Amino acid sequence: MITSDILPRGEALLEEATSRHKEAIVTTVLGDVAPESLGHIAFHEHLLSDLRPRRTDPVQTVTLDRNEITLPELYEIRRHDTHDSNLHLDSEEDALAELITFRESGGGTLVDLTPPCLGRDPEALRRLSAESGVHIVMGAGWYVHEFHAPELHSLTVQDLAAEAVLDIAAGTNGIRAGVIGEIGLSWPSHMCERHALEAAATASRQTGCALVVHPGRHPNAAFEALQLLVDADADLARTVISHIERTLFTLGEILALVEAGLTVSFDLFGNEGSYYPHSDIDMPNDAGRVELIRALINNGHADRIVISQDVCSKVRLRRWGGEGYAHILQRVLPLMRRRGLSEEAIHAITHTNPARLLARHKDLATNEPKRAANTTG
Repeated sequence: MITSDILPRGEALLEEATSRHKEAIVTTVLGDVAPESLGHIAFHEHLLSDLRPRRTDPVQTVTLDRNEITLPELYEIRRHDTHDSNLHLDSEEDALAELITFRESGGGTLVDLTPPCLGRDPEALRRLSAESGVHIVMGAGWYVHEFHAPELHSLTVQDLAAEAVLDIAAGTNGIRAGVIGEIGLSWPSHMCERHALEAAATASRQTGCALVVHPGRHPNAAFEALQLLVDADADLARTVISHIERTLFTLGEILALVEAGLTVSFDLFGNEGSYYPHSDIDMPNDAGRVELIRALINNGHADRIVISQDVCSKVRLRRWGGEGYAHILQRVLPLMRRRGLSEEAIHAITHTNPARLLARHKDLATNEPKRAANTTG
C-alpha cells in the first residue's frame, strides 16, 4: 500500500492557494464558486467541439462532412481516429446525458478545454452546467496552427495576451473562461504556436489562471514546451503538460518535468489499445497509466498529477459504444485501489491538485485590459 506521508505538501499548497486572499475563487460558466465546492474534477475534456480537418484555400477554410457513424465502422473509426462526423461533438442532448452520468457517478466538475477555434460554445456550456448540476470550467486560447484563424497571424503577442485576458475578465455575454488552454503545439512547433504560448503565459500571470499545454507528438516536444515556458516567464507551478502518456514513456523523463515545477496530466484514460494513429508510439493502457502514476507518487510527486479522459469524439461517448466522462469514476478508481494507491493519493489527483490549479485570487478575476496597439516586432 502506498503511504500518505508524502501528501501533506499538496494539501498545504491548496491551503496556500485558497487562503492567501480571503476570497479564492474558481470561475465556472455559471459564475465564481469556492474551490472546495468542486468535488471530483475531470481536468481535460471536451463537451462540444469540432476537430474535423481544415482545408485552407485562398477564399476560405472549409470543413468536410460524412454520414452518421454505423456499427460496422465503429472499430476502424476508434482505432484510426477517423471519420469527420466522429470528430464533431455537436449534440447538446448527448453531452447532457453524459454529464448526468458523470454527476451520478460522483463527478463534480468538468474542465472543458475547447478553445474558440475548435467550436467552443459558451452559451451551450452554460445551459449544460445548469441542467446537469456539474460545474463546468471553460478554456481560453488557441489550438494548433491548422485550426488558427487567419487573422491570428497578424496579431502581436501582446494582442493575443489581451484577448485571452478579456475572455477571462469579461467573457462572452458574461460567460467567462476560468483556465487557459488547451494551448496547442505541433512537432516541430510553428512560430504562431510559440507566440500563442508566450501570450498564454502572460495572460496566466495577469489573471492567475492555470495554463494547460497540448505538446507536440514527440518526446522532445515536452522539453521544448518547458523551455518556451521558462523563456516566457510562465508560472510553472500553475502550468500543466497534457497527454503525458503519449509524449513521454519513461519515469525519468516525466520526473524531469515535475521536478522543474510542472504538473503532468494523464488524460487519455479509456484508450486501451497500444496502437496510436497519430505517431509511431506504443500507447500505454489504463493499467500502464496507473503504474506510472504510482511510480510518481512513490517518488514524492502526488501533488503534481491530474487525470482525465480527453473525450473529443463521438465514439468515446457512451451512446456510441465508448467509455464516457465517468470512466475514471466507474472503472479507473477501483483499478487504482486494487493496485495499492491510497485514498489520500486518489483524493490528491482527483480533488486537491486540480482544485489548487483552478483556484485563483478574486482580485485578479476582473482586471480587464485594453488590447495593445497592433505593432510589428
